[in-house]
Amino acid sequence: MEKERELHALKSRFVAMASHEFRTPLSTMRKQCGSIGRYTEEASDEKVDKHIGRIRNKVREMTAMLNEFLSLERIEQGQVQCNPSTFDIVVSVLN
Repeated sequence: MEKERELHALKSRFVAMASHEFRTPLSTMRKQCGSIGRYTEEASDEKVDKHIGRIRNKVREMTAMLNEFLSLERIEQGQVQCNPSTFDIVVSVLN
């Protein structure tokens, strides 16, 4: 049981470290894309706009993956509450 706790603690530290290590470069890339976009507004270069758009999309995708990863960690740690309720699935699907 003690080894399991140690492993869980190690995993939690890894998740925290990985989160920080991913968020820092993602934030930098997002800011740099914004700067490049402002600098090139006058030139209106389609190729630059296309590449900036691709970078922004990938940063969003990676950020979403990281958020999902962290959400799973919170669920495993019991930090997420579940509030089940009943609903009419047919009504939900049709709307």
